[in-house]
Amino acid sequence: RRLKVKAFVDKSRYNTLAALNLPAEQMSLLTTNKSETFVSIIPLAHINFKQLPSYLNSKADKVFTRPYDYIIGLRPTGWSFSENNKSLVSKRNSGNVTIYSVPYSEHSNF
Repeated sequence: RRLKVKAFVDKSRYNTLAALNLPAEQMSLLTTNKSETFVSIIPLAHINFKQLPSYLNSKADKVFTRPYDYIIGLRPTGWSFSENNKSLVSKRNSGNVTIYSVPYSEHSNF
């Protein structure tokens, strides 16, 4: 919403979200058309340095239809906080992929 762009989701995820009867305003921010946006929601299991590089310069059968030079992954986790670092968000780089681990817990107010 803050980026003022739609987010791509696959048809299965879109149908699941539609079944939740989310407000039309929220559903309008989602698309199943890859070419409408540069923001994609992919499976959490793919947000790692093994999987994300496969999305760079990928073919149309992959999530991204346009070639990209850089990917930023946002990984929600309850394990990103470090007593040594005192930072809520951690950042890791590998080549042209950056993954930010951001705090999230189903049991807290993060």
